[in-house]
Amino acid sequence: MVLSGSDQSEAGLSVVGVGDVTADILVYIANRPPVAPYDRLNTLVPLRAGEISDIVEKTGNHWRKIFNLYAKLGYFLTLKNALAIEDRSVSEDGPGAFSGSRREGLTVSLPEITGRTGVELQSWKGLQSRKELQCWKECQSWQEYRDHFLLQAGSRQALLFSEPVSSASEITNQACRVVMGKQYAQSLGVANWFDDWNMIDEAFSISRRGRMILCPYFDYRQLSNDKLDHLVRLVTTLI
Repeated sequence: MVLSGSDQSEAGLSVVGVGDVTADILVYIANRPPVAPYDRLNTLVPLRAGEISDIVEKTGNHWRKIFNLYAKLGYFLTLKNALAIEDRSVSEDGPGAFSGSRREGLTVSLPEITGRTGVELQSWKGLQSRKELQCWKECQSWQEYRDHFLLQAGSRQALLFSEPVSSASEITNQACRVVMGKQYAQSLGVANWFDDWNMIDEAFSISRRGRMILCPYFDYRQLSNDKLDHLVRLVTTLI
């Protein structure tokens, strides 16, 4: 998705929220921060460093959990992306390929993600040139990822307060669309939008034709660590 200025739209519908105009992960939420200027937004704008902290300070624990879980989702997706690239590089070049000028020599220690033990990730020049992986230089935890990367320009993520388009013919990009919360999904009537819904379990459903995932609300009790891991796997199949 590429949206800019007054042309911000999805199939002619106004796109409203916070995040990157080139987002390929779109998370839809029924509410918005009840504080200016977010309560009056009528377009899509990127967040700046420190803005999430300011929102949380003004609105409380509810929005802290939403941003924290979105940060874990993005952080874990980036990790999986990097490890997939690493696996492809090893497969193509052989086990002894990372030596000499080929190897950057920068080891980033990743702490526990969604309750699991961290891993060591080798970062190479080829990866660091990609915007989505530049955050590894500064972000050694999902908290740092949240504060310095989440929903900012270049993050390729958006949190949208406007409704998603309701038919496959209206989808104009290859973004993965995540509708947060069963009640919101029911109020939108998404079950009638596409004919290929696959109900994974009580918490998740996916439509590949609609490039859409229905998931629990971003709350620690509803979106537990195991469910967050499941959401990461589902999103990976659509991006």
